[in-house]
Amino acid sequence: MKYNRKALFALTLTAAMTALSVVFCRFLGYAPEGTPFRFDLGFLPIALVGYMLGPVYAALGYAVADIIGSLLNGYAPNPWILLCQIAFALIMGVFFYKKNITLKRVILCFLLGAVLVDFLLKSPVLVYMYSWTWSFTLWSRAINALINLPIRIISFYFIYSALKKPMDRFL
Repeated sequence: MKYNRKALFALTLTAAMTALSVVFCRFLGYAPEGTPFRFDLGFLPIALVGYMLGPVYAALGYAVADIIGSLLNGYAPNPWILLCQIAFALIMGVFFYKKNITLKRVILCFLLGAVLVDFLLKSPVLVYMYSWTWSFTLWSRAINALINLPIRIISFYFIYSALKKPMDRFL
């Protein structure tokens, strides 16, 4: 049987990073029950997949991570939240894949993700799911995005800087 080494590497890396994303989000993250707040580093392995393999693999990885994480927490995956995660992964993949990663690019990527996905796309989902008021949801999502934004920028930029040479050997 003939194996395509690139495809096998891509699937293996995506699977490993998906597992890391689940651990970083569901076991090491903080999400107070009944609030729209979530602080985690589950995006980080997916952002690295986006850098190394592109937006499609990043989106698949984040989708699987969200499904597994939901099932681990004992509830069914929400298709609207799943679409938000896929959108965020696509943004990271488009911004990072085959690009020169600069601090400006990282800031723009996560700023766009915070505004488009965390604030605009997830807010209606949370209003519908939890019957929160629009003002409460928008304010809490804005606070969540403002806290997560510097965490995402700093953590990705430093992890990327530390792992750039080993990652580039495989590209």
